[in-house]
Amino acid sequence: FPEESKFRCASSDEDKIGFEVLNRDGLSCWKHVHQDHMSVYDFEYWTGPMHAGNVAKESRGEPNPIKSPFDLYGYANLTFPWHHPMNRWNEFKNGFEFIGRLGDTIDFRDLPELLRGQAVADGFGVATDDAATSNSIMVCGSPGEVSNDPTISGASFIPATGDKVDV
Repeated sequence: FPEESKFRCASSDEDKIGFEVLNRDGLSCWKHVHQDHMSVYDFEYWTGPMHAGNVAKESRGEPNPIKSPFDLYGYANLTFPWHHPMNRWNEFKNGFEFIGRLGDTIDFRDLPELLRGQAVADGFGVATDDAATSNSIMVCGSPGEVSNDPTISGASFIPATGDKVDV
């Protein structure tokens, strides 16, 4: 709240997390959430030896803790463990590819390259071909038009496939 406001949080509440501010009618008007709440990431790299728990579990013959929810139940959501400190998320987050926010609709070609494979395309019902998944496309010019100079940076065309996927 602004400094001059008569509505201020009690100093004992300043370090609380997960709370809501309610209107007088009892309906929530603001809720404190993590800055990455509802964000969708690709955790593929976290399923390997980068995550120390995977190595430890594998050495004991136990399932991979990152992959097992999907492998066993088809469940693709990961919940940040309560026993990990939050700085762990900030330390490793840059290794996860950000896809978008839950509920967003994005163009298939805007997915990270590793996610534009045939299996993902089939899962979303998107047709793929070289033009839809490449970073550039050859375009033939009109008679008398000056040719493209491939040495000029950024002089390629990116096709618009029109295929959108829900994140």
